[in-house]
Amino acid sequence: MEFRMLGQLEAWAGDEAVDLGPARQRLVAAVLLWEAGQVVPSERLIDRVWGDSPPGSVRNLLYGYIGKLRAALRNADDTGGAEVTRASGGYRLRVDPDRVDVHRFRRLVDEARALAGEDDERAAAVLSRALRLWPEQEQGLAGLRGTWVEGVRARLESERLAASLDHHEIALRLGRHREHVTQLRRLAAAHPLDERLAGMVMTALHRCGRQAEALAHFGAVRRSLAEELGVGPCPELRAVHRRILRGEPEPGPGSGAGTAPAVPRAVPAELPHDCPDFTGRSEAVARLDTLLLGRDGPGGDVPGEGATICAIVGTAGSGKTALAVHWSHRVRDRFPDGQLAMDLRGFDHERAPLSRGEALSHLLRSLGVEPTAIPVDEDAQARLYRSLLADRRVLLLLDNAASAEQVRPLLPGARRCRVLVTSRHRLGGLVAVDHAQPLPLDPLDPGEGLALLTSVVGGRRVADEPEAAGELVRRCGRLPLAIRVAAAQLAYDPGLGIAELAAELADDGDRLGALELAGDRPSAVRATFDLSYRALADEERRLFRLLGLVPGPDVTPAAVAALSGSDERTATRLLRALAAAHLVGSPAPGRHRLHDLLRDFARERAAAELPPAERKAALRRLLAFYRAGAEAATAFGYAPLTPAPRADEEDDGPPPVIPRIDGHDAAVAWLESERENLVAAVVRAADTGLHEPAWRLTYAVRQYFYDRQHLSDLETAAMAGMRAAERAGDPLGRAFMHAGIGGVHRFRMDLGAALDSFRAALDAFREASFVAGEPGMMNNIGIVYNDLGDLRRSGEWLTRAVALLRTLDRPEPLANTLSNLSDITTLLGELPRSVALATEAIELCEAMEQPAGLPVPLINRATAYRYLGREDEALADATRAAELSRRLGLYSDESIAQDELARLHRDAGRVELAFEHAERALRTAREWNRPMEANCLTTLGDLHRLTGRPRQAGAVLDQALSLAASRNPPKRPEVHLALARLHHGSGDREAAFGHARDALHSARELGLRLVECLALFALAEFGRAAGRQPEAAAYAAEAERIRDETGYRPSAPPPLEGAAGRRCAG
Repeated sequence: MEFRMLGQLEAWAGDEAVDLGPARQRLVAAVLLWEAGQVVPSERLIDRVWGDSPPGSVRNLLYGYIGKLRAALRNADDTGGAEVTRASGGYRLRVDPDRVDVHRFRRLVDEARALAGEDDERAAAVLSRALRLWPEQEQGLAGLRGTWVEGVRARLESERLAASLDHHEIALRLGRHREHVTQLRRLAAAHPLDERLAGMVMTALHRCGRQAEALAHFGAVRRSLAEELGVGPCPELRAVHRRILRGEPEPGPGSGAGTAPAVPRAVPAELPHDCPDFTGRSEAVARLDTLLLGRDGPGGDVPGEGATICAIVGTAGSGKTALAVHWSHRVRDRFPDGQLAMDLRGFDHERAPLSRGEALSHLLRSLGVEPTAIPVDEDAQARLYRSLLADRRVLLLLDNAASAEQVRPLLPGARRCRVLVTSRHRLGGLVAVDHAQPLPLDPLDPGEGLALLTSVVGGRRVADEPEAAGELVRRCGRLPLAIRVAAAQLAYDPGLGIAELAAELADDGDRLGALELAGDRPSAVRATFDLSYRALADEERRLFRLLGLVPGPDVTPAAVAALSGSDERTATRLLRALAAAHLVGSPAPGRHRLHDLLRDFARERAAAELPPAERKAALRRLLAFYRAGAEAATAFGYAPLTPAPRADEEDDGPPPVIPRIDGHDAAVAWLESERENLVAAVVRAADTGLHEPAWRLTYAVRQYFYDRQHLSDLETAAMAGMRAAERAGDPLGRAFMHAGIGGVHRFRMDLGAALDSFRAALDAFREASFVAGEPGMMNNIGIVYNDLGDLRRSGEWLTRAVALLRTLDRPEPLANTLSNLSDITTLLGELPRSVALATEAIELCEAMEQPAGLPVPLINRATAYRYLGREDEALADATRAAELSRRLGLYSDESIAQDELARLHRDAGRVELAFEHAERALRTAREWNRPMEANCLTTLGDLHRLTGRPRQAGAVLDQALSLAASRNPPKRPEVHLALARLHHGSGDREAAFGHARDALHSARELGLRLVECLALFALAEFGRAAGRQPEAAAYAAEAERIRDETGYRPSAPPPLEGAAGRRCAG
């Protein structure tokens, strides 16, 4: 495949254009192509595609676009030449960079520049090839819009211009001035202030004998520079002018001379002193090599194909400046035109941040511009600065930046320059708009922390106490400042043991007190924090103390408002004040967190300055907020089918603030972003005596965690909720928690444990006299019996649940249980009853306006319709189910709907469509519904058989059989039947008969009447083919009897599977 970004964004498979979808999806493709072969974090994709205001459903939208791109590329090229893959934290487009025109263009330009001067003929030819990749009169990514696109477009235009100038310069050296003079003049009209270009125009005109035009062009450029920039022509351009005035002959072709004689230029060397014992950060150093030098690494002669800007970001004391300086010294030889360094004073207690004008003036002086020649206008300064760097290879270190706005005017336009920025802020604008590569500087890893400790105290002491040394590093939070303070204490006191100091830093001890140097209070970590804390206003200090009580990893302003008993506007204002004091970090927009040591400090201040009652009241308010948010969010398709009765304490105090959640996408976004906090809040509540809030919060999120398969989170919360309920002697709480734990066991196919949990829940509901909870457990017990293959007992439990729900007038759980019973009746061959049950469930969901309850009964009815030969109705139901589940993010349901669609299209002979749905079903099942994987593989294997690919069919069906045996025993007969047809088609009659008999035996044992019917039809067909007519006739007669009893009416040759509806836990 070939991809084009220089012009319209296009993809081509041979002579066929590949449809990359609508504009937003094309933009996703553009971002992945821009970094072809590299992992693009999801956050960066979102920033570049949606900008500053992504919708609440942005991750679902991104997932959808990625899925469609995968399908488009796979359909166009099944060789795997271009493939979108999921990687840690993001996505990668695996493709040879040379298949992407922008990367091929850059490689050719770099190749030409390496040849220039030594082999100008080849260099000119290579540059011609590079420039021919650009369509006439088109810009990069034409037709796409957005802040990121505009930045890319400007960068590509700059690279195109630079390559064009290189080409013309080489052509002039080769004596091709007559062929290039017209193009040069056209280019100069578009770029009247480019002095390098002006020199080439004048040189070409002079060589063509058009001295008057050359001098006139110089006059026009000089006037433009004076009017626009307030400066005169550069020394190189003046030298060309003088040569023309004096009538000096031009350097001839092949002389190696350029458009003007070389003029000495200032070569700044401003890097600060490198730390001689710099320790650790090996991964960060390697990452900088990759990001800024590309594949060449630090040992080459010129910068490679890396990015031009990198931002090292992290908290105070994390070693940003030391890393930047150390790396810059390592690679300074790669930048022969100089290294510029500047402290932007973004975080300085005594001086204001450096202004744009001050910074530009400093940089211009460093580049050799006389103070009197520096323009007064800052825009003019910026243009002059970029012009001076246009053809240089310079490294620019901008330390201690306050914001992207402070950095942006200082960025060179030249690709051969590299910029390294450090800041305590995330500099998201620099990443999104200016294509900076972020390098977040986290705490040191354990090994590097140990190396830092060793560099100060010596290897011998560390070797004597290796375990204590590792523990000391951990208890310092792996923060370089804290490790250095601890190491200094050990160095000053040879008698102090590492284990002794580590004990002082115990998690439940006074870590901050231990991180102090005698006689040097300013170096102590607590003193550093305390200085910032004491500078806060009273209300800011109170909020900081309360943040020490937060159980989870981060908080939103809304959660902070609940914690503090204030409103969200006040909470936001106070959080900004704390962030400005570097006491609170922001790992993502709208989210705030404390470093571990700062959390210790905040908790210490809370214990010292807040009464216990106030601390407990704050935690209760936070729990009430999380529960209110969870209940509001789960109302969009994830609410428990059986509401818990009102809690006693809810009659006391003001009602909790409910987060603003206005739809399904916003609900999922809120639940996902708060998931860790919700679990941590449950555990903290259980451990601090808030027993009822613990299990009620768990119950509020139980169905969401189950449906989205956050099983570890559900298990952790439910176990904590169970501890709380048991301590409180609360049978209702125990019942709900047993149900949650049972759901986890059932999904993991630990069916015996699931059955025990659901029975325990049923008993506890009866102990609590909560009749409304009983039908849900009957439903769940019925589901487990179905999983075990005991369809009769499953149907009995589900029928009991339906009867009780009808007496309780509970339409929502009734709809769910009717749907489950519909699936069982299909498996038992009671097709008209199955349709009636599913239809009643659908009508109940529609009457309640509960779209999340619709996909499963729609799928179950579609399956029954298919067996009854009512294809159009089946296709309508399955299509509606797939669309609903995809729109609502019910991916587990979607896997089942896609599989049903695949089977319908297969039976109708629409094989290509069937493959498309089957592959999507399998992908979704593997991510969201592992028990369904055997069904999807069975469908896919049978499609391979039907399209004449027996080897692929056999491999897929063998995998399906293995999975069915371990995860879904009732599906084994279907797989045996598919294998029977495969072997019969390949001529292995013995294997075909064996699998068909296995299918028949298993189907009868499990009560799967439709699969039994299909197995009998298969055995009849095989018997006829083998000439065993009496045996075949007996099988056929029995199959027809079952078909007549069940109403089975296939619209195509007998399909090879049974019902596939999901029975979601009630």
